[in-house]
Amino acid sequence: MMERERIRMGILLVLFGVLGGLVDGVRVQDVSAKMSLNNFFAPSEKIVNGNEVTSMADYPWLVSMGIRTVLGIAFTCTAAIVDETLVLSAAHCTHGVNRSDLYICFGLEFDSSTCRQIEDYVNHPDYVDSDLTLTFGFDLSLIKMPSSLLQDGRKVLMLSTLPVITWTSSASIGWGSTNDNSDPIVLRELDTILVTATGCDLLVGPSADARLVCADGDHDGTAGVTCSGDSGSPLLVLGDNLDDSYSVGVLSFVSVVQGTNECNSENESAYNSLSAASHIEFLEDAAASFGGSLTYAESDECDRDAFFACMEENDLSCALNDQGEDCCAGVETTLDCLAPIIDNCGNQQLINDFPSVSETLMEQCNPEEVACFPGNAVVTLEDGTTKPMDRLEAGDTVLGGDGEFSDVFGFSHRDSTEFGKFIRLEMSADFIELSPNHYLAVGDKLIAAKDVKVGDQISLANGDLTAVTAIHRVQLKGVYNPHTISGDIVVNGVLASTYTQTVNPLLAKLLLLFPKALYKLGLREPLGSLLYKTVPNAIVRWIPRGPSKWIA
Repeated sequence: MMERERIRMGILLVLFGVLGGLVDGVRVQDVSAKMSLNNFFAPSEKIVNGNEVTSMADYPWLVSMGIRTVLGIAFTCTAAIVDETLVLSAAHCTHGVNRSDLYICFGLEFDSSTCRQIEDYVNHPDYVDSDLTLTFGFDLSLIKMPSSLLQDGRKVLMLSTLPVITWTSSASIGWGSTNDNSDPIVLRELDTILVTATGCDLLVGPSADARLVCADGDHDGTAGVTCSGDSGSPLLVLGDNLDDSYSVGVLSFVSVVQGTNECNSENESAYNSLSAASHIEFLEDAAASFGGSLTYAESDECDRDAFFACMEENDLSCALNDQGEDCCAGVETTLDCLAPIIDNCGNQQLINDFPSVSETLMEQCNPEEVACFPGNAVVTLEDGTTKPMDRLEAGDTVLGGDGEFSDVFGFSHRDSTEFGKFIRLEMSADFIELSPNHYLAVGDKLIAAKDVKVGDQISLANGDLTAVTAIHRVQLKGVYNPHTISGDIVVNGVLASTYTQTVNPLLAKLLLLFPKALYKLGLREPLGSLLYKTVPNAIVRWIPRGPSKWIA
């Protein structure tokens, strides 16, 4: 990177940090292949942990972008066909580029021999070329081609102007290359889920608005993320029938781990939302100025205002990591409000997806939720050795609070095959992963993991307090909830309770008195394996739940 570009980036990052744009020790960065203002091109990163696409027939709307350099036409970004002669991409991919130097290219691998020179392009009038302003949206570019693009099976991609519904299955895609110059630049895909701006860990403060939407590639624990070279690509909701597929956004930026150029899979990828009024107006005006028009997934009869109104009080994002009573009541109300509107919107894939997405969202509020530690969590035994949770047995003596050791007398979850959703709390030198409704020691209280905030003081095994520096959602294999005689346990060096919100701790203590007594009389595992998988919902629904905070 040129020296003046490093200085420019440094100034922007300082400003960005002051305004709240730095998130969890990472910085945001556009994900084009451009590395400086001088059109210097370097090899870019691939979609991390995605899959290589084997046929363009699966994505007939996708095209790559190239720019003329002294060495020939070089790859820069990804784009989508949105009209017979129109292509949609990100403004930071085209800003400052001469129209005669910009090309649209075709095929699974980037091949400059397939490239066709563009006729013209227009960027959103409010777009400003800086990393600082990426978080404000407006990163859109509409490109005009001199002739039809609809040959060789290529098609027009529909756009959706409705707000996204969190947890809807989506796909991120792009031509990001590998680190090796000799490797081909090939199309790759990544399974993601949609996340509204307010539920997106990457966005904070004023950036969490309706002009942006996120895609989470790590929702299934695969640490997937878009990266350099994928800019401008559509955020796809793939149809059961190919022609029902549509785009809800245009890829703008990801977070980059400080001190590296690595795209951070612990945060989502940020897209410019196609439901934002300023974005819709720009695209329609730009398309009309080029003599074209856009195709929408929704019919003219769709009541967009009513759709927005349904999501005004609760946009469903709280179901990702809250699951409190207010959140769950709001989620149910919003889903009930949306159902009849979606039925009349004419978006066939949204109609198909809505029942399963609704079920998934409501499952987050189900009292049958897993309350556990993952299988790779580590406990300390009385002899000073450590043991992973998936090898822990009833009868093992483990470290708990105040440096005391206590016997494990049973498990209320013990399943090595199940994948659980956990919250990862990071401190300066430690971390713990536990389910959202599992209690751990915060000061003199036990607080459910989902209610812990950055800056809260967590108790360590030695009694010291340490501040939480970052919070992430992860999905990990194995769900284990051991019960100790003392009611607490040190996991990964952090003091946690064996109690959860699933059952009010006061009631749980009473219920466990009898199995504790049996254990002390010599019965090795009085709880048996009855509760290894789950507690029957018919029972749990009538048991009082614990509060978010509880004084032990």
